[in-house]
Amino acid sequence: MSAIASEIGYKPSETKREPMFFVVSVKKLIVMHFFTLGLYLNYWSYRNWVAYRQSSGEKVNPLLRAVFPVLFLYPLLARVDRQIKAQGQRYEWSPVMLVMGFVLITLLSFSLDLGQYEWTEELLGQVIVDLVVVFDDTLTVMIVALLLIAVQLWLASTIQRAINFAEGDRLGAQNSSFTLLNWAWMAIGILYWLLTVGSIIIWLILSWTISQH
Repeated sequence: MSAIASEIGYKPSETKREPMFFVVSVKKLIVMHFFTLGLYLNYWSYRNWVAYRQSSGEKVNPLLRAVFPVLFLYPLLARVDRQIKAQGQRYEWSPVMLVMGFVLITLLSFSLDLGQYEWTEELLGQVIVDLVVVFDDTLTVMIVALLLIAVQLWLASTIQRAINFAEGDRLGAQNSSFTLLNWAWMAIGILYWLLTVGSIIIWLILSWTISQH
């Protein structure tokens, strides 16, 4: 999979216009996505479609598209790409490949979550069940989940760089700081990760202790 961001031919707009898409720094996007347990993607999608509707006048339903962000990801990226070209700019990326990557990661994450249930085989088929069985160990599942999150964050950051480019704010400086509401939202995710890591550490200690007897 290749989605190489290039800033060839970038020329910031001299006239200030209403933003067509949601600008945010890549650092903030990654932190918010990770510590809101992925829910920031829904908010991100909503803000993008709201901005696009207000700027273009096109009748779209931001709330519906925020509920199913992956399903409406390609239409969003296609509009971003069209906006970049309309400005006479050149940006090397592949919206199709990025969307395919997001769909694949979403399906793999979904299969890991459902692997513990008996009805998974009926829903997803034996192939997916066999895949999940390979990652039956709790620690292994956690490592695989973190790898999937890392890939998803890379995809999201690549997309955001293109959006920031289209809006003439490559670094997303206008939305790079964390508000009090941001921290309040992330608090749940921070607590979750602390409990998860703590549980794994306790489990490893107990496993080691038992093995010594």
